Amino acid sequence: MEFLGNTLSEIALEKSGIFKEGSPVVLAPQDLDVMVVLKDQASRLNCPITVYNEHWTIQKEKETLSFTYKNKHHDVPLPALLGNHQFINLGTALATLHTLHNQFPIPHQAVEQGIVTASWPGRLQKLPSNTAFPDMEIWVDGGHNAAGGEALAAVLEDWKAKDARPMYLIMGMLKRKIMTDFLRPLAPNISKLFAVSVEGYEECHLPQSIVALATELGINGVNANTLEGALRLVNQEPPGRVLICGSLYLVGDTLRKTNFIIE
Repeated sequence: MEFLGNTLSEIALEKSGIFKEGSPVVLAPQDLDVMVVLKDQASRLNCPITVYNEHWTIQKEKETLSFTYKNKHHDVPLPALLGNHQFINLGTALATLHTLHNQFPIPHQAVEQGIVTASWPGRLQKLPSNTAFPDMEIWVDGGHNAAGGEALAAVLEDWKAKDARPMYLIMGMLKRKIMTDFLRPLAPNISKLFAVSVEGYEECHLPQSIVALATELGINGVNANTLEGALRLVNQEPPGRVLICGSLYLVGDTLRKTNFIIE
């Protein structure tokens, strides 16, 4: 919003600047207002468009995904990337590959290998298990907006349905991000939140502000101040999962301090 606009339509118009005259456009599911803007821009630039639910679909069927592109059906493996939101991302990528097949033919085996081996550091990335945190499963994710919060909330809900281990959140966020939009969907599945500042960034939400919001949302929040402090505190809690999130900068800091985590 700081750079692109205050409404989804305004942001969509700016994002559509990537469209090029006559070049194909592949669209994932969008809010109606966004779809209208994107389709109008594609039409103005004479871009052929391929749209979710009009030209392609994807859905989970037991242990595979069912992908359909212009009435041609394919079964594809589940992606290595975690979260149901990655199904749509995968479908968009597959629709793009099909759209560009004549120009850039890629063997089916290569596509499947990519699906099952893709990795994305900082996006639901599990850190190595280690003796310093024997009872904790530690994850990092750079999500920091409403959509990121909703995607993470769905993952936490799935984890909770599989086992009842506590879910601990270590959270830091820059001030230009809206904390409430991110944290609210996560709230029902958080056992305790440890608020931290984002090291090296003065323009971050103060830990006490994060704790105040957590309290407002019914979450037990603690001001841990720093990442190191939060990890020390969470290590004193009953065994569970830890998710470090709220900022890509915080995730980057976590990954840079891997020695602190895995020694």
